[in-house]
Amino acid sequence: MQQIHTFVPSPSALGERLDKFLTDQLAAQGLVLSRVRVQQLIKSGAVQVNR
Repeated sequence: MQQIHTFVPSPSALGERLDKFLTDQLAAQGLVLSRVRVQQLIKSGAVQVNR
C-alpha cells in the first residue's frame, strides 16, 4: 500500500542530502527506512520534490 508523506524543510535543512533529510523525517514519525531504501525510492520516482 502506497503512503503519502509531506515534509517542509526548515532553513537549517538547506543543502542537506535528500536521502538523509527523508530518512530523518520518516524516523521522526516512527518509520525506520535505511538510506539505501530511501535512495531506491528516490531513483524509482516514488519521491516528488516541489520547489
